Amino acid sequence: MAKKKNVQTPRAPIFNRYGDGGPHVQTGSSIDTKKKESTSCTSIWRGIKHTDVESCDGKEFPCKVKGEREICSNVPSRMKRKTFVTLHTSQGSLRVKRHDVILTNPEKEDSKQREESEVGGQSTVDELKEVNLGTIEEPCPTFLSASPSSEKKGNYLSLLIEYKDIFAWSYKEMPGLDPNVAVHHLAIKLGYGPIKQAQRRFRPELIPQIEIEVNKLIEVGFIREVKYPTWIENIVPVRKKNGQLCVCVDFHGLNNTCPKDNFPLPITEIMVDATTGHEALSFMDGSSGYNQIRMALSDEEMTAFKTPKGIYCYKVMPFGLKNARATYQRAMQKVFDDMLHKYVENYVNDLVVKSKRRQDHLKDLKVVFDHLRKYQLRINPLKCAFGVTSGKFLGFIVRHREIEIDQSKIDAIQKKPRPMICMT
Repeated sequence: MAKKKNVQTPRAPIFNRYGDGGPHVQTGSSIDTKKKESTSCTSIWRGIKHTDVESCDGKEFPCKVKGEREICSNVPSRMKRKTFVTLHTSQGSLRVKRHDVILTNPEKEDSKQREESEVGGQSTVDELKEVNLGTIEEPCPTFLSASPSSEKKGNYLSLLIEYKDIFAWSYKEMPGLDPNVAVHHLAIKLGYGPIKQAQRRFRPELIPQIEIEVNKLIEVGFIREVKYPTWIENIVPVRKKNGQLCVCVDFHGLNNTCPKDNFPLPITEIMVDATTGHEALSFMDGSSGYNQIRMALSDEEMTAFKTPKGIYCYKVMPFGLKNARATYQRAMQKVFDDMLHKYVENYVNDLVVKSKRRQDHLKDLKVVFDHLRKYQLRINPLKCAFGVTSGKFLGFIVRHREIEIDQSKIDAIQKKPRPMICMT
């Protein structure tokens, strides 16, 4: 009995080899087997040149060379969609695995984001009207539903003006959450010593912008200068959607030494479902929520970070700390404890006031505003929408009778560029 010959499935280099002079593989076509040096554009790191081939049923295909498998494995699974194509040859047909790979241009995506400007108000189906709680010389805008009658609009406006002090149009207007409610502790694990990150370099044109942002943080009292720190982290400049620079801190070294705070976060599906069935809704957002909670005095210098103009540490709880979200949620639980799931839903810094009957909404808002004033918690007025019938909450559009998927998420998927093909 003749020994069965092992047949290997042809393996083409990763990404696309079309047009490079090597063997071409297309559905429903024959295969050009000219032995010729070819280059596969494997990634942004390097190209791979080789002339190695392997035979399969009398045909020759390029072999993978050292490094291709490793590079292919670096492509995230979310960028790959596995399919199969059939190769028709004179000797028969072969079934070859194919990966469709989505490649994007980060610079292009970034430029698109910079063109976008931040707009006020929540994403709602209702038309919003901007109202001024201040004067012409010093405007203090926020957003109100345009649908209520003139009388109801006047009632809403009077209430918002009465509680104008719960809003913060600038960092200077945030006194900070009452320390009796919450203070952030790091709780470093025993046996872990101080960590000092090596200094990073920045492009010269970024340094003046970084210094401007650092000066803003100093001016509002969020950070202070520190000498002889034992813990030092680095900053990471990040462009926001509106093109402005935001100075973040890389706390990964510090976070690795802290135990996880397992304070339970609300279940989003239950909260979204509980928000429907209400005639009136008001959506609010905590103004730089984390920064309204103070750091424990003994832990301030552990948040030290390097900047081009010196070393500073946080006096308030910064974004990026491991347990910052748990601390904030615990604080909100204390502030709204007696009204949660009755006429208030809260997920970290997202706040919704809901009323079964529209005529009760002003009364419910007043109770919530009293708690905000009592505990010195400030709301971002540019991200508020009062007296509406629908709005965006935790990635969904909630209405009186239904829940919808946020259309912006659907559009983002539909506008994705067509995937490129990766033959493996």
